[in-house]
Amino acid sequence: MVNIVSLNVNGLRDSNKFQKLCKYCSENYFDVVGIQETFWDDDIVHDFEKYWDGEILYSCSNIARQGVAFLVSNRVKNDVTLVQIFDGRCIHIKIQIEDLTLNIVNCYAPNIVSNRSQFFELLMNKLTNLENLVLIGDTNTSMSKLDRSGKALHIEDKAYKSLTKISEQFNIYDIFGLKES
Repeated sequence: MVNIVSLNVNGLRDSNKFQKLCKYCSENYFDVVGIQETFWDDDIVHDFEKYWDGEILYSCSNIARQGVAFLVSNRVKNDVTLVQIFDGRCIHIKIQIEDLTLNIVNCYAPNIVSNRSQFFELLMNKLTNLENLVLIGDTNTSMSKLDRSGKALHIEDKAYKSLTKISEQFNIYDIFGLKES
């Protein structure tokens, strides 16, 4: 069994915070950790590599925002292949588990609604022809009213419709949405 986890870290430029994350992931035997909103650049990643007992695969943009990464444990790192990265928003890896190949895509969708629907359309094109897809990350889009708290409304806008189309095309389920059924 491979333990796959997704965390939005809301900024991970502080080495103490990164060390705590590494310790938490190791203590819980996480094999593949998808993280969003790293705000990393190449220099930070090279500095942080000494704290993670495994491999760091990442995608960062040219601004100190965004950023997605995978922390891959030593236990499975020889079974993982980096497939593609794009624009600090997505990273795609493959992991071989016995005779099964999983495609794991970690994404961080834009906060701006108009950019978000465009992002999902680009993502859909990137995902074409993938089998055994696990899509993780922060879509910044609620899929049901349960995803909202307080006075925030669940809106079925263009981004919602694009993400729903991805979910239907690739047979992806929102695990929290299943609780609603």
